[in-house]
Amino acid sequence: MKLVTAVEALQLDKKTQGLVSLDLMEEAGCSCARWIDHFLSQHKSLKSEPLHILCGSGNNGGDGFVIARALHEKGYLVKVYLVQGVPRSSQAQKKYESLPISPENQFPKSLRGVVIDAIFGVGFRPPLEASVKSWLQLANQTALYRIAIDTPTGLDSTEGLAEEETFHAHTTLTIAFSKTGFYLRQGPGVCGKVKVLTIGFPEEIKKSEVKKNYLMQWAQFSKWLPQRSEGGNKSHFGHSVIVAGSEGKWGAALLSTRAAFRTGSGYVTLASQESMGKFILESPDVMSLKWGDLLSTIKNSKKFMAFAVGPGLGVKPQQIQKTSALLELLYQEKISSVVLDADALTALAKMKSMKLLPTWVLTPNSGELARLLNVSVAEIDQRPLYYSKLAAQKFECIVLLKGFHTVISQGDRSIFIPTGNAALAKAGSGDVLTGCIASFMAQGLCSLKAACLGAYLHGSIADEWIKTKDIASLSAKDLLEELPKIMYRLRGINAKA
Repeated sequence: MKLVTAVEALQLDKKTQGLVSLDLMEEAGCSCARWIDHFLSQHKSLKSEPLHILCGSGNNGGDGFVIARALHEKGYLVKVYLVQGVPRSSQAQKKYESLPISPENQFPKSLRGVVIDAIFGVGFRPPLEASVKSWLQLANQTALYRIAIDTPTGLDSTEGLAEEETFHAHTTLTIAFSKTGFYLRQGPGVCGKVKVLTIGFPEEIKKSEVKKNYLMQWAQFSKWLPQRSEGGNKSHFGHSVIVAGSEGKWGAALLSTRAAFRTGSGYVTLASQESMGKFILESPDVMSLKWGDLLSTIKNSKKFMAFAVGPGLGVKPQQIQKTSALLELLYQEKISSVVLDADALTALAKMKSMKLLPTWVLTPNSGELARLLNVSVAEIDQRPLYYSKLAAQKFECIVLLKGFHTVISQGDRSIFIPTGNAALAKAGSGDVLTGCIASFMAQGLCSLKAACLGAYLHGSIADEWIKTKDIASLSAKDLLEELPKIMYRLRGINAKA
């Protein structure tokens, strides 16, 4: 599903102004009214409650006036409130003048019933005015059900940052396209269920203004899951090389190698800068490779189909130096299937002019991305979409920025992964993700699909976990144990399609 940023949405509005044959505000408002009417007809306890419509002074308020008129004509008890005074937008003024009811002129003690937020749309810029905050606080505290029109007031619809008093919608009725900020940071928590209402934007305008941001759906992921032919053997299902682990950090290597096996890799080899003796004894299905042998055999890359570099490799100066030399060699030999995580990202941040191949995948968290771009963590957290794209353009590769939710950027294109939650905020969970991505690369998926599929499965486990277990209880080991179940379910969806 295509997503738009606030800038793209505003450009769409600007391009359609003055189109005589199409009253998009009327169409948008009536579409919202039809949805609300249908929803209330299915929820009898709400249908007799008053509908409180909070209207701003711009075009979003104009949508609210159309909704008010349409629902009043259907017999609902509708109350309109001019949160910012009379409309300033010329389009909104016309809709206001056609209202068959007079607006309420006093601040109410309660907004018990259904509250419809039509104050700000995608054009919101912080901070919220004190008077608007008062309306939002009242709505959040007293409403029985809350519906946002296009975007909840107080939410940055591009990056997902929300003001403290942001309207907390049960449902957001968004116009034409869903917005990128609905799936980042606080966006999912304030939008509730997102319903996209189609209106008649001309196709040529949509194509010129809607760029490359996508929310991937489960059906797409089910098609990407590597198939297992009945006549196949282990040599048909890829060879993953996990370059990981050091004294005190062998757990990272264990998690990545187990994840590569769990997701289908036919062979898994572990390479490290240090002796792996005890680890290998405890993992008899994992092959081992000494560091010197790894460097000397990389040229025979047909044997090793995908490389994951970084989990637990260590950040001592001599360890960083060896990791840096490995990255340079992988680049020189044009090894295309490489995922870099953890300590490999630390090494990359210290390298002055390292070049990467466009098929390589970086998997930073916000702290690691901050080091790579030489900015603060706070800046990354405030603008995750912007900085993931900036990193993808700077390093000319694929960047998977872990967070709520994960965003994967390649050039000017970004893909949003709709799964995952704070249960994943545990040491080792990223090591599992790295092993998954390497395994899917080894089995023949392109790097972008491998990154997307790995992130989707990773997040899906966390989403299933919190349905029956406490959000704080998920461990990286649990991720490994749950991977077969979530893959089985996804493969079953594909079989039924």
